[in-house]
Amino acid sequence: MREYYFDKHLSEHTLFDNKNIVEKLQTYLKECSVIIDIGCGNMNWNDKRIIGIDSDDYVVRKNLIKGENCICASSENIPLKQGMADGVICFDLFEHLLFPKNTMLEIYRILKPKGKFVVKVSTDIENREWFWNDYTHIRPFTHYSIELLIRDYHFHTIELLRCYEKYEGKEFLEGFLLFGEKECI
Repeated sequence: MREYYFDKHLSEHTLFDNKNIVEKLQTYLKECSVIIDIGCGNMNWNDKRIIGIDSDDYVVRKNLIKGENCICASSENIPLKQGMADGVICFDLFEHLLFPKNTMLEIYRILKPKGKFVVKVSTDIENREWFWNDYTHIRPFTHYSIELLIRDYHFHTIELLRCYEKYEGKEFLEGFLLFGEKECI
């Protein structure tokens, strides 16, 4: 059953079908030499700068078999040195977390000053059924709530994009993609 969720459900995401978003990500992270993908799921980066972090050993094993650099760890206790990363990516992780504060503290810890942070969260604003059909979702986000979360943990927003999906033939607002930067305090 768990394999179905990870192999089928996670592979259906269409965020990376949008060439504008892919180009924006590549441009934003191009200067980063070490990028941490927290809650990496099925990694398809083929980029040696990226280290995946996932708490599910099944997912980590699959990524390692594909040749991806991946570590089995919780987003709340990342076994990496302070300030070692130039960039952090978190796609579709925060809506699964009971305590996002703990993950934000870890992101702040592992990022260098002025490090890049890209987070993608899901919402239920336009399609509650789509959001809650994923039984692992705990909370939806709004554009305001994700910006408030990152601001509370000393990041500032560079750009916020709306992400759209199709469900049963209709396009709807699926979530928000935020490009941010670590503030030096």
